[in-house]
Amino acid sequence: MESAINNNKRTDIFFWTALISSWLTFIFFFTIPFGFLYWLVVLIILVYRKSNYKWYLLCFSAWTIIPLFSFFSGAKDYFSGEGTLKNIGMPSAEFYNLDKEYRVYNSTSGCIVLGIEFLTQTPNNWAVQLCTKVWGYQKGVHSGFYPDKKLAEHIVDSIGIVTSFIQSENLISFIFSDTNYQLLDEGYRGSINIDSCTKANVAIVDEVLIFKPIISGEENVVYLAERKNGNIFARYYE
Repeated sequence: MESAINNNKRTDIFFWTALISSWLTFIFFFTIPFGFLYWLVVLIILVYRKSNYKWYLLCFSAWTIIPLFSFFSGAKDYFSGEGTLKNIGMPSAEFYNLDKEYRVYNSTSGCIVLGIEFLTQTPNNWAVQLCTKVWGYQKGVHSGFYPDKKLAEHIVDSIGIVTSFIQSENLISFIFSDTNYQLLDEGYRGSINIDSCTKANVAIVDEVLIFKPIISGEENVVYLAERKNGNIFARYYE
């Protein structure tokens, strides 16, 4: 009897320390490898002892709840038209372009890697990718023709028409084929400054505006925007 009581006490201690430490690990993120290993060992012990605590440890530990929260958060964002693919690190010049396969934008948590991103970001990305494969592109994003850099440059260089434009704050305004257009240029511009430009090569293919400012020098940028609303969804830098 005494041995059974002692075993139950040890089981209680194992359970509570594993459960609490799973959450503390996310505060002191550098302990993640040790925290997860301890949680896994305790879970194996609880399974071996046929303790019902194993279900509580699975359901209420941070190792389960946080990835699930990230997954359902990603799914919620997808259905509200705000889904993004989450990443880490310094973004490149074309990082903020609409993802060509899943038609969502990228976001980054910055250059500091905490080591918990596989639990806070990866499930979000899985959810967005899964929802896109099952239900199609999320609402509000460009879902039509999306040329790559080489094709976009070929199109605008071969059939583009030189067009004058003016800039006002974040708007690029011009008249093309007797129609007024405005591009909302409020995203990441990289190292290219087009503020001194007044002319651009412009082409329209399958409801996509391809806009290439005429800039002196080797560097340039090509904008892809939706014809119907002027939303820029990609910038290709040369």
